[in-house]
Amino acid sequence: MEEVVLICNSDKRYIEACIEDCNNNNGEIVINAKKADRFVFYCDLGMTLEMHKKIMVIMKSERYDIRWLSDEAWDKYAKGCKTPPKRHLKV
Repeated sequence: MEEVVLICNSDKRYIEACIEDCNNNNGEIVINAKKADRFVFYCDLGMTLEMHKKIMVIMKSERYDIRWLSDEAWDKYAKGCKTPPKRHLKV
């Protein structure tokens, strides 16, 4: 299993959905460290300025993925939100 650093919007439920996606759908372990096999950016809720800055720093020397939750995982996340969030789609 690869160890990944998760980078995403700070909504607690969204972070949990992203961790679940890493673990169950991608066979990865999310760690809280600077050195990992790769960085994983989840962009369903958009890319924050901090996320953009981070990707600009690591893109030259680190492995990274830009991802979105599966439709099923997104629906599960959105169903539990008081106000349905707007999803940023892949371009």
